[in-house]
Amino acid sequence: ELLSYENPLDGLDELSRLSRSVTQAYRSLGGSFKRLRDFTDQLETTGKLANVGSWQIELNEEDVEQCPFHWCSQSQEVFGIQAEETTTLANLLQLFTAKSRPLVLSSFQAAATSGFPIDLDLPITTPEQEERWIRLVGDVQHLNGTPISTSGAVQDITQHSTMLRSALSEARHQRSLLSFAGAGLWTWTPSSDAFELSKEWRRRFKLPELSSLSEFMDFVHPDDRLALS
Repeated sequence: ELLSYENPLDGLDELSRLSRSVTQAYRSLGGSFKRLRDFTDQLETTGKLANVGSWQIELNEEDVEQCPFHWCSQSQEVFGIQAEETTTLANLLQLFTAKSRPLVLSSFQAAATSGFPIDLDLPITTPEQEERWIRLVGDVQHLNGTPISTSGAVQDITQHSTMLRSALSEARHQRSLLSFAGAGLWTWTPSSDAFELSKEWRRRFKLPELSSLSEFMDFVHPDDRLALS
């Protein structure tokens, strides 16, 4: 009777092919991880240049203040703080001014209950008592129609906000001077004929609110219309 046996070398080719496949997959995965690290580094660099950081909060409408709030190092820099990667919304609220906290809390409550996005421009006070303005924006993620998290970005807009407040203050000052001098302002957009006259002149000449230059011309003396046109 002849005995049959399996040659142990028969499976070496298959084993070799499997080994090569695993090696190739490992190298491919390693390249993907490197590209991911490079992309993450680029995002961090861009965030530092623009004073922008990312954040995410896990939503729970029953107790929004205790929801875990995750933020990257750049987000912490925007808030002027160094902390753990995960904190709570209650701790985050302490960085906002007393007047701003109710608005921040209600915004996150609306996100947890109704899925409303976050879009806030508010002042904060850093632990070093530095006054800053930040922009906080975020979109809500859902699972089976239920809001489960919100992720977004935070940006330091202190410089922009300071310039804007300064411009508004200067505009109010100029308007006050014009009002005191009995003068007024007007603007006209030729492409649309849109016309706007300041309240001071409307009050002084008892004119209604005008929307076009043609409407204004109706109040001009006929002898003066040719000169204005």
